[in-house]
Amino acid sequence: DRTRDERSAQSALADFGDNQNHAKELADVLDHVKFPYVVKAHSLVTSSDGSSSMASICATSLALMHAGVPLKQHVAGLAIGLMAHEDAELTGRKVLVDIIGLEDQLGLMDCKVASCADGLTGVQLDVKLKAGLPLDALAEALEAGRSSITGILDCMRTIIASPNSMRASTPRVGTVLVEPLLLSLLTAQHCTNMRRIERESGNRVTLSIAHDSARVIIAAENASTYEKARSTVLQLVGEVTVGDVFESVVKSVMPYGAFVEIFPGREGLLHVSELSTWRRKSGTLPPRADELVAVGDKLTVIVSDYDKIRGLVKLARHHTQHSKSTTKNL
Repeated sequence: DRTRDERSAQSALADFGDNQNHAKELADVLDHVKFPYVVKAHSLVTSSDGSSSMASICATSLALMHAGVPLKQHVAGLAIGLMAHEDAELTGRKVLVDIIGLEDQLGLMDCKVASCADGLTGVQLDVKLKAGLPLDALAEALEAGRSSITGILDCMRTIIASPNSMRASTPRVGTVLVEPLLLSLLTAQHCTNMRRIERESGNRVTLSIAHDSARVIIAAENASTYEKARSTVLQLVGEVTVGDVFESVVKSVMPYGAFVEIFPGREGLLHVSELSTWRRKSGTLPPRADELVAVGDKLTVIVSDYDKIRGLVKLARHHTQHSKSTTKNL
């Protein structure tokens, strides 16, 4: 039956179009930076005599807030119809709000409107008039729907006014912005540090790097493993503050100074002048760093300078009796 096939195709196209519109109508109130997830909402309508698609927008807005999706505010939907004589003046014109199926079938217009408290987020308009819909008639329909949508939004806010907090067991995805030159700290030696962070944070932590924007993307199975991985990444590629004190370990020694580890995988330079009280007036040759410290020695150091572009950390010896800085353990 060709007619039946055509009806099925039109119905499927209408469903696809409604789904696309719903996504756009709700996307405007979603903070995609704070919530970089793919969202799938399933609305099951078992029976209706009105606009099930507009009811789905209201239900989806409520469901997303209840699930902890950070919507900025609620979105409500409403279907508006028009009855009139089919003449140039549309005599006897009557705008119908929240139309039922019979009014949709016999009416001249089906205007689906989605709106938040700040204004419209989407409009879908179907018109049966051959000459089109006059602008003043559309304006009248939108004005009639405004007060009704305001009432629906007020009702929705009494149910849930703001998003719930996400559960601790909910998977987490986030990004850490770093200086491009610091990415090598993660990717050096076949991404050794990346694999170490993944291994130490949990079995379900994944790090990836967007080289075009110097972002480290962290995906974890729950909040605790995400925070642990994020903290470790920030230790490795984040900024340090001049004046921070660390209990460090000497990792390698050069004639001009020692490289000490302030965080796992992150080192700073402690110049030889910080290791000795030698002065030029003494008449003796300056000592070498390898004569003063050895690999494995534990030292208390303080950040004296930091190059945030290249991530280079310059350190000095720290004497606890003369400073009130907070010491950070390795």
